[in-house]
Amino acid sequence: MKSDLHLKKRPKKIEGESEVLKEKNQRKVEKEDENRVSKKQKRSGTESNDQENKKQKKMDTLQSGEENVISCKDDKDEIKAEPVVKILPIKYPIEDTLVQPSPSVPPLKERPPWSSDFVLPMDCIGPMLMTWNFCSLFGKVIRLSPFSLEEFEKALECTEMDTILLREMLHALIKVIMDDDDTILESIQEKRKQKVKVVIQSWKEDLADLLELKGFETVAMYSSAVRKGNYRNLEPSVKLAILAHLVECALNSTSVREQLDAYIEEKQAIASLKRREVLEESKKEREAQEMLKQQQIAGTTSEPASATEGEEDVEHKIEEPERSRNCNHVGASSEQQENTGTISVPTLADEGNKEEEGDEESHSDDEMSTKKPSLENLHSNGLPNGTHQNGVCQDAAASAAARSRQFALKLRAELKQAEEQEKEKRRLEEQKQQQELRKIKLEAIKERKLQEKRMIESQKRQEHLEREMEKRVIRTNPLGKDKYHNRYWFFPREGRIFIEDKDMVKWGYYSAKEELEALYGSLNTKGIRECALQRQLEKHYHRISDALQRRTREIAQRIALEDSSVRRSTRGRSAPQQVPETTYRNKYRSS
Repeated sequence: MKSDLHLKKRPKKIEGESEVLKEKNQRKVEKEDENRVSKKQKRSGTESNDQENKKQKKMDTLQSGEENVISCKDDKDEIKAEPVVKILPIKYPIEDTLVQPSPSVPPLKERPPWSSDFVLPMDCIGPMLMTWNFCSLFGKVIRLSPFSLEEFEKALECTEMDTILLREMLHALIKVIMDDDDTILESIQEKRKQKVKVVIQSWKEDLADLLELKGFETVAMYSSAVRKGNYRNLEPSVKLAILAHLVECALNSTSVREQLDAYIEEKQAIASLKRREVLEESKKEREAQEMLKQQQIAGTTSEPASATEGEEDVEHKIEEPERSRNCNHVGASSEQQENTGTISVPTLADEGNKEEEGDEESHSDDEMSTKKPSLENLHSNGLPNGTHQNGVCQDAAASAAARSRQFALKLRAELKQAEEQEKEKRRLEEQKQQQELRKIKLEAIKERKLQEKRMIESQKRQEHLEREMEKRVIRTNPLGKDKYHNRYWFFPREGRIFIEDKDMVKWGYYSAKEELEALYGSLNTKGIRECALQRQLEKHYHRISDALQRRTREIAQRIALEDSSVRRSTRGRSAPQQVPETTYRNKYRSS
């Protein structure tokens, strides 16, 4: 449009020139249009470029983030790949063989060596202990009196005669088996073709017939030797094999099973009673502790309360006389005003009272001398001179001073009396409190003594229940194992700790208290097995140590008796010595 306007304004020239101008103008218009279009394109291009740039930036940031994540992962992998050694604390107890000695822990005691001076061969010790333990636990059921392990060992070793102990054992076991199983008794009666009565005199025939029955195949080959009377010539291992087979049959008998069931029920009843008593004792202890706490709290709270009450009473009693004094002063001044009919006279009395209260030890002459100038001052202030009022005022002032002095003395006496009464009251209250505290302390001491007595009684009761439970043994278990899997056994009637090796071949024992203490000190509590063994030794320490000491005393007495018998034999004719097994007597067998 601008180009058109310019063309209209310009003057017309030659036609050739006009055509040239038209072409130039068209070119300008085209160039302007192109410029406009190019500007629009540039604007749209910049906007698109901005969007593309933003997208590109986002992509770059995402890629950079992924690269950072990948780099972090690579760093973590590198960290994981690096060997990091963390020393964690060991939680004990652990396997005994893995325990290592540490310098911070003091070294353990040396374990004492075993004693293995048994009379019988080593392969006989296990069956001998099993048979002896059964007879000692179920002696009343099979009607066999208890005997020591040494007596049993010597009886098995003896080949000169059939010992009384072995005869009583065999007869008791045979009787239990035959009385329990009627089929065995009937088979023996059929074989003998007569009625069988189990008596101790026929123990050889009963044992030979029993060994020939079904179920005794492992020891049936020795029936002929027993029938011929050669049982004493058999090896100790053979004797023990026969006894062990009879013990197995007796364990399955109804009498022994009933006894085991009774033991189980009794143990359960004792355990429940034990738990009940423990709960009751703990409940009583808690109640007693609560009572003591309450008494202590009551004793501590009563002291400050009584002290505060006494202070309040004293303050109240001190305040009351002051109030009465002020009232008396006011009453005296009012009386003086009524008598004299003037206003200035009571002021003189009040001033005199104040002076006398300030200086209570002054005399009456001094007071009169101090009051005369005051009267002169009154005359100068406007009172009429030569009247009768001057004498009245002086008399009133003197009487008021005397009354105030008497009242002050009375107040002082009353205050002293009140203080003395309060002190006496305090003293009596303190005595009462001390007596109450003494009573509380005495009650607390009595309660403690009762608690200690109850504790001792409960401990004795618990020990008694423990002994009763130990008497009712259902199964004998070892005390535990050591580092090398050696088993430790303790039997209540034998004052020794027996050790069985892990292969169940070798046996040993400890028979002294010093050996028990050395064994206890040599166990490493960081190991599982030795820690459990030490706990069992600690639990049964007193019982084991008492049994060991009892056995050492018995051995010492026996040695002393043997020495005395040897001395007597050197002086005169030697007396025949009795073999220990021949002295055995079965008290449970009915004749």
